[in-house]
Amino acid sequence: MSLRNVYGIRLFYLERARNRFAVPLAVAAVLVYIYRSIEQQVNFEVAVDFTFYRSAAVSLANNLDPYQGFLAVCPRPGTSCGGFNGFYIYPPLLAELMRPLVGMSVIDGARLWTLADHVLLIVCIVVAYRTVGGWLSPAGRALLLAAAMVFLPLYENLYFMQVNMFLVVLLVVAAHYYVRQPGGVGAGVALAVASVLRVTPAPLGLTLARLPLGRRRVPAVLAMAATGVVLLGVLALLTPSTIEYLTVVLPRLSGSTPWVENLSVPAVLMRARELAPQLATPLLYLIPLLSVAFLGVTWWRSRGIEDARGRALVFAALLAAIPILSSVTEQHHLVAELLVFALLAPALRIGSRPWWLALAAYPLLWFGHDDGYNFLLTQSWDVSYWLALQMLVPVNLVGMILLWLACLEAIRRHRLSASRASPHAGGDA
Repeated sequence: MSLRNVYGIRLFYLERARNRFAVPLAVAAVLVYIYRSIEQQVNFEVAVDFTFYRSAAVSLANNLDPYQGFLAVCPRPGTSCGGFNGFYIYPPLLAELMRPLVGMSVIDGARLWTLADHVLLIVCIVVAYRTVGGWLSPAGRALLLAAAMVFLPLYENLYFMQVNMFLVVLLVVAAHYYVRQPGGVGAGVALAVASVLRVTPAPLGLTLARLPLGRRRVPAVLAMAATGVVLLGVLALLTPSTIEYLTVVLPRLSGSTPWVENLSVPAVLMRARELAPQLATPLLYLIPLLSVAFLGVTWWRSRGIEDARGRALVFAALLAAIPILSSVTEQHHLVAELLVFALLAPALRIGSRPWWLALAAYPLLWFGHDDGYNFLLTQSWDVSYWLALQMLVPVNLVGMILLWLACLEAIRRHRLSASRASPHAGGDA
C-alpha cells in the first residue's frame, strides 16, 4: 500500500473521529462558558479597567479632561510611556457609550456592562454563522464553537470588563457585509465606527480599497470616510476631548510601550531598545517599515481574489495582521482572533499546511504569558535565558504570526484553485 493511501486512510479516520466528538465537545464547552459566567456573577468583583472607563465618562459628564492622567505620565511623543496601563487611552466614543452608566452605582453598571458582553458574544456567533456557517460541516461549526467557548482571551475580556466585545461585534458585521454583500457600503460603515472606537481596525479599510474600481470600490470607501468624519464631528460637538485625542493623545500612543504584557512586534522592538539603547534610532525606524511590510505582503497575496470565500480569507488575513502591528496588544485584545479562525475555517482541510499552522496558533494564543513565567520558574535547570526570551518575544506573538501565515497560505491555495478552475480569470477590474 502506498504512503498516499496510508495518509488518506488516516485522514478518513480523523474526519470520522471529528464528526463523532465535535457536537458533544461543543456542548461541553458551552456548559463551561455558562458555568464560568454564573461563577463570575456569584463572586462578582468590579474590574479595575471598568473603573477607568467609567471615570472617563464621569469626567466628560463634568466637563473635565479624561486624558489628564495619561498626559501627565506621557508628556511628549517618542517616549516609552510606561503609563499606558492604568489610564484612559481610548477615543472619547467609549466614554460617551459609558455615560448612561454614570447614574448607576459602580457595581450595577459593571453588572450591566458584563451582561452586554454576553449579549454581544451571542450576536457575534449568529452573524459569523450567517457569514461562513453554510461553508462548514456540522462538525466544523461545532468545533469552531467549542474553540471559541474555551478561548482564554474571551474570558479575560469578561473578567477584566474590557471594551473588545463591542469592537468584535462591529468587525464581524463588517466581515459579513464584505463577504456576503460585496458592494462594501455596510462594511465601510461598520469599519468606520470600529476605527473611531479603537483606531486599530482602520487598516481593514484596505479590504474596501481592493474592491473593483467603480460602482463597488468608490461607494465603499466613501461610506467609511463619510461615516468616520460624521461620527468624529458629532463627538467633537459633544466633547472637545475628541480634538485633544487626535492631536495630542494619539501621537503619544503610536510610540508603543515596552511592558511585558504588550505582545506586539512594536513592543518587542521597544524592549530590545531598552536592552540595547545604542540601537534606539534604527529600531524606531523599523516599526513603520515592518507595518508596511506585513500589510503589503497581505495585500499582494490577496490580488485577483473576488469571490465570497476569497474575500473572507482576505479580511481574515488583514485582521490577523493588526494585533501583530498594533502599538499596544494585550492578551484580551486577541479575542478578535476568533473572527479570524471563523473566516479561515472553511478553507482548512485536515493535514494541509494552513490547517497545521492554525492548529499550532490556537494554543499559543490561548497560553497566558504569566503561565510561561510560572512554568519556567518551577524548573530546576537554569531558566534565565528562557525567561529573558519569553519576556522579549511572548509566546502569543508567535501564535499571532502563525495564524497570519495560515491565512496567507490559504489565500495562496485559494487563488491557485480559482486559476485552475478558470484559467482566464483576471484580477481586480
